Amino acid sequence: MYQPIFEAILKLAGLALLGFAIFRIPVMGRRVLKPAIFTVMNILFPLYFLHRLPLGWEEAVALGSQWLFIYFIACFIMIGTQVIVARVLVRRRPLYSHQPNSMIALFSIHNAGFIPLPIIEALAPPEISIYMFMFVLAFNIILWTAAISLVSEGPARFTLKLNPPLIGLIGGIILANFNLSVYIPHFLRPLLEFSGEYALDLMLVMLGAVLATIPRKDLKYRPEFGRLVVLRFVLYPAVFVGIAALLPLNALSPSMQWGIRLSLILQAAVPPATNLLLVAKVYGTEKQVHYIGTGILITYLSAVITLPIFLVLATFLFR
Repeated sequence: MYQPIFEAILKLAGLALLGFAIFRIPVMGRRVLKPAIFTVMNILFPLYFLHRLPLGWEEAVALGSQWLFIYFIACFIMIGTQVIVARVLVRRRPLYSHQPNSMIALFSIHNAGFIPLPIIEALAPPEISIYMFMFVLAFNIILWTAAISLVSEGPARFTLKLNPPLIGLIGGIILANFNLSVYIPHFLRPLLEFSGEYALDLMLVMLGAVLATIPRKDLKYRPEFGRLVVLRFVLYPAVFVGIAALLPLNALSPSMQWGIRLSLILQAAVPPATNLLLVAKVYGTEKQVHYIGTGILITYLSAVITLPIFLVLATFLFR
């Protein structure tokens, strides 16, 4: 029963470590990293959505189209709640920091896609993956509006920044909903199939590559990072285990109940979004980049322990 969990986590950790090891090599970091991230993030990942969404859309809609909307709204509710909780904790000093906005970002803007999607595809019914794409769609909207405002110095910015993954998600939904994938030219289909097969794996490699870009001299442990791990990645997902148990899902099949509860716990337990580094680099300061980068690395190392624990707990209680 637990073997798929450990296989999924080992694959995730192995691919991320592979990316970290490869791109920690100076010449790879200098010459290969930027084009590799651009290719995977802006070409393969959008194509993954264009390929994957039409595959299970009809089944997911037939099983309950309302879940598409529920997952979309759930992302706004979850991240909004995390922002509110983080502001309270920073103000009341459990998470006191000289960079309060950076700490709030680390607490609230979690990795909604790159880690949860591979795990959900490995452990849950395929319809749950379609619902999760709606969560990721909402997350991308939040990341490129509220997260920019959170990290930016100066006046708040709430202009939506369109990006290829977001365009790919929207395009995939349009293709799926109107059954337009049959009109995709045949010469593009092999590329779409390749993206559908390998994009998530390559994103995990790029995840490790991003972590490898953090200079060693900038890795300065601060006590608030330890408190962040305990509060956000131990106590917080433990609360969501209780919430998952109370969800009124008895009318659904056991596999759907399991998938919905798993996805909720998973979104509560995953570490921060690595895209926060990109947001900090573009809209923040160098000081914020170093702080957020260190926080991301520490929370990801901690998640190697905490995330499997919560997946095992979810399996024991709900599967």
